[in-house]
Amino acid sequence: MRTHRNSFDASPLAIFVKWLETAKPAELIAKRDMLRDQFGEDASMNRAVRRFIEACEAEMEVREDLYFLPSNRRQRGVAA
Repeated sequence: MRTHRNSFDASPLAIFVKWLETAKPAELIAKRDMLRDQFGEDASMNRAVRRFIEACEAEMEVREDLYFLPSNRRQRGVAA
């Protein structure tokens, strides 16, 4: 009986989340742009693809916010 999960047991969602958390910004942008080029903005883009693109954009927004947070605090005079 197995007591632990290895990478072959990971669900597609777990694999995606791991990739999303570890991908470099350029990888996120490239994947998003590739999907947009492949499917466009028409009805051929299914829900999963739209959600994937939304997740990439949300991750990029969070990373940008975290990147600028220390400088924004310094500008406002708030201790980090």
